[in-house]
Formats: sequence, C-alpha cells, structure tokens
Amino acid sequence: MERLNSKKKIDLLFKNGISKRDGCINMVYLINDNEPESSVQVMFSVSKKLFPRAVDRNLLKRRMREVYRLNKKEIMEAFGKAKKQLVVAFLFIGKTEESYSTIEGYIKHLLSKIPLSHS
Repeated sequence: MERLNSKKKIDLLFKNGISKRDGCINMVYLINDNEPESSVQVMFSVSKKLFPRAVDRNLLKRRMREVYRLNKKEIMEAFGKAKKQLVVAFLFIGKTEESYSTIEGYIKHLLSKIPLSHS
C-alpha cells in the first residue's frame, strides 16, 4: 500500500524529515533503512485555512496525486531494489489554485531532488 496513513510514521516524518520547497509545493521526506512493507509511502495535503471549500482542496489533491502517479516509477524501483523505504508528504502551500501543468513542474522538480542512491 502506497498511502501513508500511520500517525506514528507521519509524526516521525514531520519531526525528522528533510523539507524541500518549490513554488507552491512543499515536500517533506524521510528515508528508512529497515526492511519496508512498501518501498514508498506518500501523502498529500492542502490547508483548510487557505482553501476552506472541500471542493477546492480535493481538486488540488487530485492534481498532485495524478502527477505523482505518472512520475513515481523510477523512485519506486530505486527504493525497492535498495530495500529501503521512502516516506514522503506533499503539502500544497500556495494561496491560489494552480493549474495541473504548474503543479506537475513543481512536483517533478522536487522528485528529482530525492537522492535515489542514498547510503
């Protein structure tokens, strides 16, 4: 299962994770060395304070999930082979709704910053 929903892991991620930001997207990731049940676990979040309407939050999360889905193959393979686990959160921190192509550019750039050959 790729979805990150363990409260313990989420707390650990935000406490010890590495944060990278590009435009309206903030990425927090953590690489675990223990034998993973899933090589990559991911979560997406949009602030309720910035986007009070659930419709707007869901649209942005759908866009982020789709960009990730189309670009996850290389990362999944690298962490699967290395027998390590990547835990990552994508947080939308922009104040205005962004287009799919804008979000795609930011997430692709952030994914490229994750060290695939982490030692």
